[in-house]
Order: sequence, then structure tokens, then C-alpha cells
Amino acid sequence: GLSTLERDRRAILAMTGDYRISFDFLEVEMYGDSTAPSDPYRSWATERVFVIEDTPERISLQHIIVMFMQGEDGTTQGPMLVKHWRQDWDYEPETALEFIGERQWTTRTLTEGERKGQWQQTVYQVDDSPRYAMRGTWEHNAAYSSWLSEPAWRPLPRREYTVRSDYQTLVGTNRLTILPRGWIHSQDNVKTILTGPSTIDEANPAL
Repeated sequence: GLSTLERDRRAILAMTGDYRISFDFLEVEMYGDSTAPSDPYRSWATERVFVIEDTPERISLQHIIVMFMQGEDGTTQGPMLVKHWRQDWDYEPETALEFIGERQWTTRTLTEGERKGQWQQTVYQVDDSPRYAMRGTWEHNAAYSSWLSEPAWRPLPRREYTVRSDYQTLVGTNRLTILPRGWIHSQDNVKTILTGPSTIDEANPAL
């Protein structure tokens, strides 16, 4: 008896809770002059996700990492709370915050076709600076709910910003899969060379 909009909302709200999480990053394809992928990266954490805004067409979720430190004497200190990322969800948004390269962002008015039936996920980093904004639709069945985004640009991640200069942006998609005992956030990104704001080098578009 739930409406499609309410099913979508409940899938988003199902991401709240306490989780043991892992982050995995892996380069799987190489293009251009690159001959070897970067080393795989993996980390773990305990995270709490809670609601900071919940209206019929807007939901905002804040992520907090819970850390424990072990001293030299073997004693455990904590828990210590560290602010992590935030995700804002808007149904049929009127505007989108878009990355255009060279640390520049722009706000663009969306067309009716871009908005209709779409949920936009806007992600912010630990300092509340924007990370990306993507739009997509939710799918629901008896086993899981999933959201698949359209492609969008995003800046280099913090873990690579100070060590990589061979590309300037990521162009990729996101998929969220909500399961009864947790959820999975998958990203498929192409590391892309820019010649300027909003301009991809067509002769050498990716690494």
C-alpha cells in the first residue's frame, strides 16, 4: 500500500544505523601511457549514520566515524567521534551543484526531463565542501532496493589529491544497494584529463 515516493524514502532512511564498514579502492583498467595500476587501498571503520533532516521530498543523513585508540600500555581509549561525510537527498530538485574542474563548481537549473521522478544525492566532505551531485531513480523488489545514478564529474579524492597529478577529475556513476542487513555503495569512475573548466581532453580523455 506504499506509494513509489514513500518506498524511495524508506530505502534512503534504511541507510541509518550503526555499521562496521570497509572502503575498497581498486584500479582495474589502464589507458593512454599508464602501464601499471596504483596499489589497492582498503580501510575499515565503525560508523553511525543518522537523520538530520526528514521532509516529504528531502532527507539529509550525517555519517560519524566512531574511533577507539589503544595506548602503549594496552588500554583502550574512546569512543571518539569524528565527523565524516554527509549525503543530502532531494526529490525532483530544481537545481544541481556541478563540478566543472580546476576546483570550480557551478549551480545549474535542471530541465523538467532531468528532474522528473529523479532523486538527487549531493555528497559533502568532512569540511562540508561539496564532493559530487548525482541523479537517478530507485528500483525496489523483494530482495533489495537500489539506486543507479547518471554519470557526473567529481574532483580527485583526498587520498589522491596530494600524490596524483596525471588526471584532474573523475567521471563516473554510483550505485546504492540496500539489503536487509546493510548496504553497498559502488562507484565506477574514469580518471579523466581536463584542459580547462568543463572541457575534457578528447585526444587523451582518460588514464
